[in-house]
Amino acid sequence: MQLITNISKYLILALLACTFLLTWPNGSIPEIGRYGTAEESSGPRSDESVWDSLSRELNLDHKAQSVQVKAEIRKLLADQDKFYQILDQAGPYIYYIYKQVQARGLPAELALIPVIESEFNPYDRSKKGATGLWQLMPGTASELGVKVNNGYDGRRNLIASTKAALAYFNDLGNMFNGYWYLALAAYNSGQGSVLSE
Repeated sequence: MQLITNISKYLILALLACTFLLTWPNGSIPEIGRYGTAEESSGPRSDESVWDSLSRELNLDHKAQSVQVKAEIRKLLADQDKFYQILDQAGPYIYYIYKQVQARGLPAELALIPVIESEFNPYDRSKKGATGLWQLMPGTASELGVKVNNGYDGRRNLIASTKAALAYFNDLGNMFNGYWYLALAAYNSGQGSVLSE
């Protein structure tokens, strides 16, 4: 039962991915997160936004026909102001995160995790003490090499926290043989709770 609850974050990720797929092809992408140039050979065209590029690479099974996912997409689209506010907040971060996801050969969907975890607010802090874009717990951050002390919290640093979170996702993807439902559930609740299911 716990595993089913933990996979709910994946369903939210899936609905976000589906929303990108439903919204962006019709040209309604907000003018945020634009690429400056298209110098990289595998990169986007100069007139293409990071959202265009990312939406083309969403390859996980998003369960788009699921009743639950369809209901969540309707909820999200009903509050488009909030949705676009989150996308606007993503502007300073999404390009870097997306390029790091690509560089590691991870699913593009992982670049969207901060939407769920923090709404792209690096100062977000949960009641349990998770902090930053990726909502890393102090112990997890320390294990992943992110410095956290009285004067500095690397979980709020884009580069340090992204490097740590993606290294963790890489490990989880390997642990669960590329089964990203389980890797995402483990990111949310800890690998021990998923392994015990």
